[in-house]
Amino acid sequence: MPPIKRALIFLTGSAVAQAAASLTGLLLARWLIIEDYAIYTIMIAITGAVTVLTRSGVHLGFSTLLGRSWPDLTRAGQILRAAVHLRRIVSMFMLPPVMAVTVYLLWENGAGSWLVLAMLGLLFLYWWADMRTQMLDQVLYFDKQTTKVQTLDTLLSIARACFVATLFLSGGLTVIWAVMASVGVAIARMVPIGIWVRRKLPQPPHELVPSDRETLRQTVMKEMPVTIFVVFQGQIVLLVLSLAATSAEVAGYGALTRITQLLVPVQAFVFAFAVPIFAKRKAHLGRTLTTLVGLCTAPGLFLVATALVFPAGLLWLVGPNYADLHTEIVLACIMAMLIRTAGALRGLVSHRGWLTYNWLSIPINLAWIAAAPFVFDLGTISGALMFQMGFSLGTITSALVDFAVARKRGL
Repeated sequence: MPPIKRALIFLTGSAVAQAAASLTGLLLARWLIIEDYAIYTIMIAITGAVTVLTRSGVHLGFSTLLGRSWPDLTRAGQILRAAVHLRRIVSMFMLPPVMAVTVYLLWENGAGSWLVLAMLGLLFLYWWADMRTQMLDQVLYFDKQTTKVQTLDTLLSIARACFVATLFLSGGLTVIWAVMASVGVAIARMVPIGIWVRRKLPQPPHELVPSDRETLRQTVMKEMPVTIFVVFQGQIVLLVLSLAATSAEVAGYGALTRITQLLVPVQAFVFAFAVPIFAKRKAHLGRTLTTLVGLCTAPGLFLVATALVFPAGLLWLVGPNYADLHTEIVLACIMAMLIRTAGALRGLVSHRGWLTYNWLSIPINLAWIAAAPFVFDLGTISGALMFQMGFSLGTITSALVDFAVARKRGL
């Protein structure tokens, strides 16, 4: 199938999947009480942090090695084993502090002991399922099986939406069931992804090649400080709101970010198409990078324009509890556009193994953190959103420096 046709099919499926996921999030914003939605907002943020932290650099090294060796399937199996092995080790160090932060944020937002324990159990289940799908699906993307993966994700998103709607109609919808629905999608994804990858790769056990482990370890060591800091950036907003405001502000922030999840297909496009394209490209890298990042930015510009022209329409999606956040919805859309664009740029550059100056984002964003309390009211949703959007500065700067230095060296 031609690449353009595959991309169009993928984006169509991604749009349907995201429409179902967004519908679920928006319905939860409408149906859950404000206090419960604040808890849900925290859990969605933490599950995202678990994925990012436990993959810390592993997925970048994995894509780099896979891009160099593809379509050698024996090597793909070896690289996958080394990547999964190292991710388990990284998880041993990352999960305990994530669990501790989860407990603190939940308590600050009024969760009782039993609810906290239930959420920790669900968080562990999510990590367990994520370990068995993330990176495996990258093999399928390299093998041009994106349509198959996207169909699965679309069906699971629709099933989740139907499950949540059924619970609401039956009067049984609570924050625990809402989080369970998200975790259930991750668990349901395991079996088909595992079957498809096993059909493609040679039968295990695959050899654990020391050079692969060392390459991946070096990538993790380069990436881990920045990854930890990036996750810290995301959680500091919720932490500040939890300390300086009430659960109503936390819920409002979460509701607005649900609307900005309409841009999630951009991230799916980056990993399914843009990364393999850019990782294997041998010439015209600057033009290719500009084109791919431009494609990733366009949906964000459209969302910002919609928020400026018709903010009430977007706010209607999350229900009457948040109907007066007209200024905030515009800021939320700008923030989402900047964060997605910066993430796409950094992801494309990093997946070629260009990580030397990734650390630059740390001092830049530390300076932003130091300055923000003097510029913004961080106890408000508007202040929190402007605070969040500034973190894209460090990401963009470090990616551009890495790209420029790599090209200067002829890489």
